[in-house]
Amino acid sequence: MKIFIKTWGCAMNKANSYAIEDYLSKLGHIFVSDPSDADVIILNTCNVKSPTEQKVLYKISELYRKYSSKLIITGCMALTQSDLILNVAPKSMIVSHNFLLREDPLKQVFSLPFLHLEQGSLPPLSSKPRKGLVILPIAEGCLGNCSYCIVRLARGRLRSYPPEYIERKFLDALSRDAFQFWLTAQDTGVYGWDICTNLPQLLKSLLSHQNRIYRIRVGMMNPKATVKILDDLLNVYSSPCIFKFFHIPVQSGDPTVLNLMNRGYSPDIFIKIVDKIRSAFPYASIVTDIIVGFPGEDEEAFNNTVKLLNLTKPHKINISKFTPRPYTPAAKMKQIPSKLKKERSKFLSLLSKKFSEEHNKKLLNKEFQCLITEQVSPGVYKGRAENFAPVYIHSFTPLSIGVIARVKITNYIQARLIAHLN
Repeated sequence: MKIFIKTWGCAMNKANSYAIEDYLSKLGHIFVSDPSDADVIILNTCNVKSPTEQKVLYKISELYRKYSSKLIITGCMALTQSDLILNVAPKSMIVSHNFLLREDPLKQVFSLPFLHLEQGSLPPLSSKPRKGLVILPIAEGCLGNCSYCIVRLARGRLRSYPPEYIERKFLDALSRDAFQFWLTAQDTGVYGWDICTNLPQLLKSLLSHQNRIYRIRVGMMNPKATVKILDDLLNVYSSPCIFKFFHIPVQSGDPTVLNLMNRGYSPDIFIKIVDKIRSAFPYASIVTDIIVGFPGEDEEAFNNTVKLLNLTKPHKINISKFTPRPYTPAAKMKQIPSKLKKERSKFLSLLSKKFSEEHNKKLLNKEFQCLITEQVSPGVYKGRAENFAPVYIHSFTPLSIGVIARVKITNYIQARLIAHLN
């Protein structure tokens, strides 16, 4: 069969789609880039935020009008809001990722009841590089109980992949010329806590293989977990093979709001983490997330968030205006007016741009080891600096993809660094 697949959402969802694509390709199915050429259309959905949910539903509705008998819908929305999907695509098949990874599922899918959402075991991982990149999920689910989160209802409680399985996939990817790895999970900081290991130990096992050039980026880790492994983590991060990149979502700088969110830490914990990271790696990239307009965020609470951000100055702030998600405690709380959310979001966006420019100025005339990831035009290459910052390198000398080059930062345009070979 010819298959078209479209994916929304996080790196984990992309990795799930890659695994589905690899598995179905091995069974002889062919993937196409246009849904009109497909016998089957797979939509891997996300509903972490209300705007994403609306985009996904619109696309499902659009494709259903044209190809009603071809649609298979999977992902987080399929697991938590199948009723919304059936409202716009009543004859579509709604299945879990695992269903698409069983024995030739496309022979069975349209002969079964329309809903097939068993989770079962952890889905297999893909070790096939895409332009040298492999996304490796290290766990599914989390140990949190955040009052606003619908993803935990889809992904469930923490289930870590065995370290030896991850290492095997890592080595297979290296043998296929992968040079960049993104380790991902709902919370990488709690990796292994359910199987008597942890993230620093996993990284040590991967770093024991030094016979090829590669770099590892570790994905989002929540402050509650990060602080417990931080010293060991910073020790492992001293390896040049790990990007000095930390995505630590604080969500709010106000203790009362954090308590309403059920995050399990105080703003001081985030400050402690940032201080330790910057002490160990002065040029590390620190990214955080903020939810503005969460129920209970009055003017004082918002000002506390601004103070925290001014104190810690993250390189990037992912800002989300709070939207209530179904089946979550926060959806039942008294909501804040949309106009106020918009004003606060705009203010933080300007603050984030200011921090980004300040950090980029500090990098001018500095030299870094840069992983070359692609050629974007004649004489211009894209790469990643030691802190994972995107760098555009001007070079009259041809550069090989997947190598390390020493570059000097000469300029910047917004978040994009400009460099020349040194």
